[in-house]
Formats: sequence, structure tokens, C-alpha cells
Amino acid sequence: MGTGRAIFKPVLNTEQAILGWSNKNCGNLAIHTNGDISKALKNRENLAETLKIAPRNLIFLNQIHSDKIFILNEKNLAYYYKILENFNGKNFEIFPAFDAVISNLKGVCVCVLLADCTPILLIDEEKGVVAAIHAGRKGVMQKIVSKTALEMSKNYGSKICNLQAFIGPNIKGSCYEISDLNLGEFEKFRCAQNLRNFDMIEAIKAEFSALSITKIQISKICTHCDENFYSYRRNHTKSRFCAFAMLK
Repeated sequence: MGTGRAIFKPVLNTEQAILGWSNKNCGNLAIHTNGDISKALKNRENLAETLKIAPRNLIFLNQIHSDKIFILNEKNLAYYYKILENFNGKNFEIFPAFDAVISNLKGVCVCVLLADCTPILLIDEEKGVVAAIHAGRKGVMQKIVSKTALEMSKNYGSKICNLQAFIGPNIKGSCYEISDLNLGEFEKFRCAQNLRNFDMIEAIKAEFSALSITKIQISKICTHCDENFYSYRRNHTKSRFCAFAMLK
């Protein structure tokens, strides 16, 4: 990661894969929410250089707070390269509209952008498959985590109970007020200390329990409290950090 300030924290770094998330030292990585995309593109280049891959092999989505999952195979990677060629700095809608991405391609880094929503990274070391998930309140309520795990099983033969999961920095329940919004079956994940708040981590942990996934690491970092990460709730920033997963 060089001799300067670390621009990302790896939570898993083996001969097979590297998973982690960036921070403010990496700078804003969003090109769809900030006026100056040239700086964001440069920040992406810096991240790619640190990961020792070409910038075009950083795969970013057009995130729409859905439960849609992008399967990044060779065909879809070629499609993504075409999108990059046709991107004019304004037509962001041409990027794939999904909130999770799964891949078994080596040297290709799947990424999700965040500023309070929950990043979840999954890896199946036996089958050689990784996933990056963007889970805000809507994604959590649509059970995007479970659906991604099921797609890993369907497309790559992963045994769901063998998946390793890493939950990255997000806005913690103590800071995430949603007032009287109807959460339906997720009402039980309101914070006991403040029933106006929603605890996404507890909801995601319940999903993992239902899937019998036990290898889980959870970041204690609250993006709303920690100035090293972007937070929309804290200051309505348009900047984003990323969580990423890559097979080597």
C-alpha cells in the first residue's frame, strides 16, 4: 500500500484474494454524485495502481437501492468494457443498474460505493468466487444479502454455509434514525435504546443466521461518527468510499 497514508484496509489478503474497503485517504470514488469526475477518476486510478490492476478492472455499478445482482462473467466483463468506452462523463445510466456483483474472474475487482449504507463482502475460497453488496435500508429489507448468497450457489456451486462474510463500516443503529417509517417484518430490528432507530447490522446478522453462515467479521466503525469515512447523514456529502473484493 505504499509508504504514505493507507488508502484502504484489507480485511482479507491471501494468495487467492484481497477484500477490503477504502477511506477518505483514497478520496471520493463516485463519478455519479459529484461534479468533478476527473478527480474521482484519478482516485480510482490510484486505487487500481495500489491493487496492481488496470483501472478498467475496477467494476462499479449504477446502484439503485434494489435487490438486483450482476453476474460478472467473461461476457458481461466485455459488456462492461464497452460501457467504459461509451461513457462521456454524463451518461451514468449506461452503467449496469444493480446493487450486488458476483465474480469468479481473476484480476478483476468488484466494488460498491458507500456513505452510510452497509457494505458486505462474501468469498467462497473453495470455488473461487467473491461478491460485493451494497445494502442500504431498502436493500436490507429486500434481503439482498440472502439473494446474493443464493446466486453464488446457483451460478458457481457455492455451499452457502461455507461462505465467509465481511461487513464493513456503516451507519450504526445508534445513529440511524428512521422515525415512524413502517419496517414491516423488520420492525424487530429497531434499537432497543431508541425505537426511532434501525439497526441494519442486526438485520443482516439474522440473515446470516438463517443461511447458517457463521464465518462473519463485522466492522465496529460507524460512518456517521468516524470522520475517516464519508457519511451522507453527517454532512450530506456527495462523496463515496468503496468496498471491494478481488481474486488474484
